[in-house]
Amino acid sequence: METLLKTHVQTQRAVSPEGLAHNFGITRGDSSLHPTTPNRPIQTLVVDDHAAIVNILKLAFTSEPTFQVVGGVQSVNEALKMLSSTDLLITDLQFGHATSGIDLIREAKEINPKILIVVYSGLDSADIIREVVNLGVNAYILKPYDEAEVVKASQAVLEGKIYYSPELTPILAKNKEMAHKSEKLKLLTEREIDVMVCLAEDLTTKAIASKLNIAAPTVAVHRQSAIRKLEVNGVIGLIHYCYEFGLLKPGQ
Repeated sequence: METLLKTHVQTQRAVSPEGLAHNFGITRGDSSLHPTTPNRPIQTLVVDDHAAIVNILKLAFTSEPTFQVVGGVQSVNEALKMLSSTDLLITDLQFGHATSGIDLIREAKEINPKILIVVYSGLDSADIIREVVNLGVNAYILKPYDEAEVVKASQAVLEGKIYYSPELTPILAKNKEMAHKSEKLKLLTEREIDVMVCLAEDLTTKAIASKLNIAAPTVAVHRQSAIRKLEVNGVIGLIHYCYEFGLLKPGQ
C-alpha cells in the first residue's frame, strides 16, 4: 500500500490557485474561519477504511509541529465521536461499498462549522466531486497522490486557500459554467419559461398559444425575450437549457 501511494507522477503535482473557489463558482464557507496562525497545534483527525493509509498519513504529520494527530480511525461512526474537538478532518469518501464519507462531511459541518476538511479519495466521478466541493471542503486530493501531497494541502488550507488535484479542473470549470447558466435562468419570467418548455416539447407557435391561452404574437415576444436573456443561438439554445436544467417532465 505504501508503495502504491508513492507511485504518482512527480510532474503532475496538485495545485492550489488562490481564489479558485470564486473562479469556479464553488459554494464555500467563510474563509475567515480558517486559522492562519494557530496558537496551538491543529487537532487533526484521519479517517480511512484502510489501516495502512491511516498509519501512513499519521506518520507523515509527525514531523509537522503545526499539526497534532489526535486520532486515526477506519469508520464514520468512530469519526463522529471525535468531530467536536477536531480542527482538521482528513477523510476518504468510500467506506466499503458506500460513499458514507459524504455523510461524514455533512455531519462535520453541522457539529463544527469551523472545521477544515481535506478529502483524500480515489473517487473521480464528476457528480460526486461537485457534491463534495459544494459542501465546502477545503481540499480534494486524488489517490494515488502520496501522503506528502495531503500534508501540503493541509498546510495550504490553514492559510485560507483551497487545494485540488489538477485532474479536477475540467469538472470544476463545468461547475462554474452551470452556475453562470443558472443565474441567467433566474432572469426569465414564469411565462418565458413556459414558452421555452413548450418549444422543447416540439409544439408550434399556434399550439403554444392555445395551450397557454395567449396570443401567437405574444408567444413570439416571450421566445425572443428568453433567447436574449439567456444569450443563446435561437430555439435550439432554449431547448438545450430545458434539458440541462431538467425543465421537462419525465416522458417528454
